[in-house]
Amino acid sequence: MAEDEKTYHITQNHHILNSLFFNHDRNPPHHSALHTALILLSLTSEKGFHDEVCSDEAEEDTFLEKKLEIVGDDVLKQEGLVIAPGVLLQSLADNHIPPDKIITKVETRFMYPLLVPVDKGSKELKIRISEEVNPEGTFDYKIGFFSDDIYGAEVQIAEMSVKSVPYTIPIDKIYERFVKEHFEKLKRKKQEPIVSISHDTYISADDDDCYWRSIQGKNPFKRNGSISQLELLSKMPRILSMMADKIENDSPEGYQAPERDLSPFLRYAEKEKSYGRNNGKSVEERARELSKRLRTTYARQVIVFDPRMRLDIDQHFDLTTNLLGKIKRGMHTFISEAAVGDDTLFVDE
Repeated sequence: MAEDEKTYHITQNHHILNSLFFNHDRNPPHHSALHTALILLSLTSEKGFHDEVCSDEAEEDTFLEKKLEIVGDDVLKQEGLVIAPGVLLQSLADNHIPPDKIITKVETRFMYPLLVPVDKGSKELKIRISEEVNPEGTFDYKIGFFSDDIYGAEVQIAEMSVKSVPYTIPIDKIYERFVKEHFEKLKRKKQEPIVSISHDTYISADDDDCYWRSIQGKNPFKRNGSISQLELLSKMPRILSMMADKIENDSPEGYQAPERDLSPFLRYAEKEKSYGRNNGKSVEERARELSKRLRTTYARQVIVFDPRMRLDIDQHFDLTTNLLGKIKRGMHTFISEAAVGDDTLFVDE
């Protein structure tokens, strides 16, 4: 199984375009060093986050050390770093998966934030991709994203697994043999959410143009006569941000906030005070205020597409996300579904 590697130079401009078009707002963690610091503090304080990204117990201590490292004094002393959105990383895979493949399932584990300088300079990102052909004629792509941490050591940013099927297999057969079981399993999980929101959305011609410019160097194409499945992922951050705002400002009955350690927020509040930016509040009061804000940072995402569905530019679809009541290993679970009329386009966890 041969492995290819390509290097990208990520600038803030790439994800400003991505955020402005797909989210239709300036997503603060992608544009503000202040919000970046708060995201990093949240990663440290939310217990259980490491469970999703550590494959075994032996790696747990190493990951926790790294997680604390990224919000250490060295980060807090730096200015002008923002977090590249995970969806930008996922979209780069469209450069490496041939256009004659229909993508049926994408699973991504996010391990370490990609910190990009504001305004000037870029961050080097290496992508390593391998292809495996299965006996039944399907293709599995393993995509690793690598960059350096603040000390210059290489770390893995994310890992992505993509299942795809060639056009030569009849579309109904693709659904029945390779998709149906996973599709229906995810749909069953959305039962009895404690809160649900939805909105009508679409990908415009401007969105599409922005997408292909953001991924740096691939001519636009369609998969099976449809907008690329990876492009559709770019609609997820907006609705999850809407859900975060709703939970933070109007908590539903039965909602339980993740357990958080106050220590990282106390460190940040102390820094705020030293710059005279704590708005007259005590360090502890300010730390508690910051700790209560919901930060939607992915640990793991699984999304399954119905290959029978095709979507074109400006074609509207309904996007719904459901917050499940049970917190698993210190994290929320969101089940989202995109539908065109009565037909489901994709299901996301």
